[in-house]
Amino acid sequence: VIAISSEEEPNEWLRLQRYAQAGQHEQIDAELKKGADANARAPGDDRTPLFWAAWEGRPLVVERLLREPSARELAKTAVHGRDGVPQKPLSPMEVAFERWGQDSASFAAFGHLMKALKVDVGSI
Repeated sequence: VIAISSEEEPNEWLRLQRYAQAGQHEQIDAELKKGADANARAPGDDRTPLFWAAWEGRPLVVERLLREPSARELAKTAVHGRDGVPQKPLSPMEVAFERWGQDSASFAAFGHLMKALKVDVGSI
């Protein structure tokens, strides 16, 4: 995944997807502070930046996105995606667990932050 800037990519959803995939948490933070939608998605696709951060194993991006209430709401919501990713409906948290394992930093980012925010991790 290639690093991009907002000047190079005018589509908010594509910028956030690429930043999430590349682990560019500073860029994600800057976009969110400017009012970007933490759940920006491509037309006809239900995968959010949180999904992509989990898919690519980017714990710092996961942690930053989970500070946004709207992203936390979808952390437990299964996505259907497209083009075979994921092969079955999975939530972003399930993606981190299935791709990287229970002891991974990506999965831990969900548990630690959601615990701190008093979200019932066991219900995910």
